Amino acid sequence: MVFKGRRFWEFEGQELVSGFPEAGLPLTELSIEPLVARIDAAAVGLGSLNRRVYLFSGYEYWRLRQDRRRGRMTVDRYYPQEISHVFRGVPPNVDDVFTNVDGE
Repeated sequence: MVFKGRRFWEFEGQELVSGFPEAGLPLTELSIEPLVARIDAAAVGLGSLNRRVYLFSGYEYWRLRQDRRRGRMTVDRYYPQEISHVFRGVPPNVDDVFTNVDGE
């Protein structure tokens, strides 16, 4: 996934997913509130939590899952949540996320 402003694109490798609009889709298609101006950082599978996609913006984060009915990613229930509630010591306005070779 690639994010710019209030839009996103899904890729398979270096190719845009078949049928995905070249202009991208609004973040609201992921069930993210329209007031969110941008995604600050994204990561897949943080440590032992799981292999889901995590998006960070301001003080909040969202966890995404593949929605089989819609054929694309969407926000899990009960999100957004505050970054500080789960990722202790991580400041708001995250602008970069990485994992080491052990997935931590």
